[in-house]
Amino acid sequence: MRAKHTLSTRDKTLAVATALFAERGLHGVSLAEVAREIGLTKQAVLHHFASKEKLYGEVLASIATELETMVTQTRETEDSPEVQLVNIFDALHQPSSNSRLRTKLLVRELMDIGNRHTPAKTWHLKGFLDQLVQLGRSLDAWSEKSDTEIFAALYQLIGAVSYFAISETTLKGMYGAKETRAIEGAFNEQLRLLIQAQIAA
Repeated sequence: MRAKHTLSTRDKTLAVATALFAERGLHGVSLAEVAREIGLTKQAVLHHFASKEKLYGEVLASIATELETMVTQTRETEDSPEVQLVNIFDALHQPSSNSRLRTKLLVRELMDIGNRHTPAKTWHLKGFLDQLVQLGRSLDAWSEKSDTEIFAALYQLIGAVSYFAISETTLKGMYGAKETRAIEGAFNEQLRLLIQAQIAA
């Protein structure tokens, strides 16, 4: 009989913390809540992560690695840079729970950084953003643009994807799951048009 794979306490803590931080941000979650969700004491969580900030940093590092890997793998395909850019934003907007959490955490980190009690020592998402700019620089249509202009264009696209991800629950509450799926389908088409408009600008 094959043994079942079980997550370690550390992995369980990271998984639960990822979901909670994505929904409520750094300041909306306590270590006690994380511990309670996985049936541990706060002290047990502190054994693996010295503080809530350390736990949050580990979550961000994991998300950043996923995002950077996604860009790297996309860049290794034979698709044109324009298609690669579309594929990356398609991946960011996938309806899977993991993708939604990842995107929510991305926008949470960009929003919440100014509200921390201590300055950030590591900018986990900078590598992902830098990779996107490198991809943008390879587009023929953007060859004359500065890195600042490319960043601004990409940031607008990130904002569109992130806004939908963080408002999806609200949309379902207002319009129901069926209508929200229809809105999502329309959003996908509009996102592609927005990408094309940005590339052509």
